[in-house]
Amino acid sequence: MSNNDIKKIHKEMLFPAVRIRKNNGSNGSGVIVSSKKNKKGTINTFILTNYHVIEDTIKIVEKWDVTEKEKVDVEVHDGCCVEVFNYDKKMEISSVSSYFSEVVSFGSWKAGTDYALLHIKSCDRILKPAIINEEKFVSIGEEVWTVGAPEDVFPTITKGIIGNKSTRFDGCDMMLITAPIFYGSSGGPVYKFSEEKDSYTLIGIVSKVLIDEITDKKAETNVKQMISHMAFAIPFEKIYEWLDDDGFDFIFK
Repeated sequence: MSNNDIKKIHKEMLFPAVRIRKNNGSNGSGVIVSSKKNKKGTINTFILTNYHVIEDTIKIVEKWDVTEKEKVDVEVHDGCCVEVFNYDKKMEISSVSSYFSEVVSFGSWKAGTDYALLHIKSCDRILKPAIINEEKFVSIGEEVWTVGAPEDVFPTITKGIIGNKSTRFDGCDMMLITAPIFYGSSGGPVYKFSEEKDSYTLIGIVSKVLIDEITDKKAETNVKQMISHMAFAIPFEKIYEWLDDDGFDFIFK
């Protein structure tokens, strides 16, 4: 593999990958899907991740409604920190930038729409977004790459294939991929190489891993163990439909 190929992988796979950090200390992964300057000169950046990554930042509280003159349930979003990794000319991480983000669109884990869209209102620079795959076609056996940024680990690339392109799991149609996934990678990007664009393009985000319970006879308890080579990813075209329904398709135009 040439230096140019390595630089291409860094720019198209690693640069858009971010870490999502919450107030309670837990974290997950995400991917930048848009970063543009508007007419006022403000840079708006949008990050895609899983709903279950940011679920506990959304709370329902009772507030007094002056108009209705009664207490009503209101959604309150705590927001979360997005950590962006900065790379030097040698493609090594030189620093980490932190930005506050708001949750602007989300689904539901139980409803099979395990996605969330985060918004950084004002970035100090335009960030590198993932290249979106517009072919809307994947094949069983195609090579895929994932990037995760869990706690205390810099963005890490893993490689596998598409084992099944349409598997019904928890009420959602997902891709089954064989790229190794570890805790904290939820919400991270899944890429495939597009010959049409000559680029590594975003085809989905990691959502779930298979967990197996092993009985510890001595402790008389069940220990959960991840089956690392079986993971489920939500296809990007599905996420686009949900964002379109919620009025956020404009970020891809």
